[in-house]
Amino acid sequence: MRTSLPLLTSLWLAALSPVGLAKMALTPAHLEVTQVTNSKELTLPEKVARLRELVRKEETRMMALYQLETIDAMAATNAAIMLFRATDTPRPTKLQTAHFLLEGIRPQREGFPKEFVAEFARYLVHSVLDGGEAEFCQKLEESPTTAVGEYAYLASDFNGYKGIDFALFKDARVVPILIRCLDAPDNTFSANQGCVIRGKPGEASGRNIARQQIPVALAKLGDVRAVKPLETVLFHHADTNQRMNAAYALALLLDQKEDRAAIGRRLLVEPDLVWCRLPFGKGLIEAGDDAGVEFLSMKHVGESADRMGFPNELFYHLDRRLDMLADFKSPKVGDFIEETLDFQPWRDLLLFKPGSAKIAPNTYLHPPKDEAEALEQCAPGIIRTYGATLQCVKLNMLKSLSGKLEKISRQTRNETIRQMTDECLMAIR
Repeated sequence: MRTSLPLLTSLWLAALSPVGLAKMALTPAHLEVTQVTNSKELTLPEKVARLRELVRKEETRMMALYQLETIDAMAATNAAIMLFRATDTPRPTKLQTAHFLLEGIRPQREGFPKEFVAEFARYLVHSVLDGGEAEFCQKLEESPTTAVGEYAYLASDFNGYKGIDFALFKDARVVPILIRCLDAPDNTFSANQGCVIRGKPGEASGRNIARQQIPVALAKLGDVRAVKPLETVLFHHADTNQRMNAAYALALLLDQKEDRAAIGRRLLVEPDLVWCRLPFGKGLIEAGDDAGVEFLSMKHVGESADRMGFPNELFYHLDRRLDMLADFKSPKVGDFIEETLDFQPWRDLLLFKPGSAKIAPNTYLHPPKDEAEALEQCAPGIIRTYGATLQCVKLNMLKSLSGKLEKISRQTRNETIRQMTDECLMAIR
């Protein structure tokens, strides 16, 4: 998976073994950059000047940019802008540099050149149209930099691109290209894998993370030409994550409720599509179709069902669903909330029953010494997730849940849970 901190990630991976450290962290390019950053002799302006020089060298460019940002964010931004705008900068470098500029919080920083987003949008669309398909639809090592890949990442808000106005990037001309790129090959394992060995160099990894995001891009483009190809992906593709995103996209692209319902029926009866149910429900809810609530049921957690006794796993699944319902009003929300309140592992946590906070192996560096400490460690998560639950109850005025909530208030051992419940009961009366 791509990362917003490639240098730090390389350090982390390298630290996992002496072999990885020797192979990754001690490369000449790495040493050249880190020696400047960590130097005790160089002044801050001298470090900035040296790192700017290293940005101009291909082998040290991206490492130097990320390190320059830790010293002088504006200098890093200006260096990246200059590199992007230089006429002799090759296309992969322009894409990598723009990725650096737009990820994370950089576009929201004071002094960031706001015109750059529109400038890059024009460049990226042109790059997709100008050979983007051929560039993408070949066997590439994992996490390649391509125009189609960057377009898909940006459209899907993937890994740090949140907050970018996609309207600047919308162009119907890219739709046929993205559709054909749905069939791009899996990426291959890199020859330089460090200590993370999951397959031999050159072997297919079984995934293509950029390709997985294309259905989300097609959904944002809102073009119905993508419906049939996405149905093929949903029901036949080998990449589960791509199928999940296709389900989400179809929920948004299908205009007719009966067409969405037909897809939904297949998802509910075919066991191998269990992972696609939640993203389909998410798409339906975003489209304003409350049929999506059914697909949020905890019955659809698939293989994770065996891990619902562990609070962190339970919080993850509940939080995702509650986030989708945060601003959604429908009587059907009551059915979902009622189901979760009856879900025994969650109910036991709300009541703060001894032994209910089971800690999964390897979850904590310092395992809790007893059941009481385990509950104490889980308390912030319980209160946060329950708070989101009660917000849904109040938003939808779910008076039908009053009896269950009153029982929780009487039986819980936690005063905060009791107070939150009583406040909610007052609000819905």
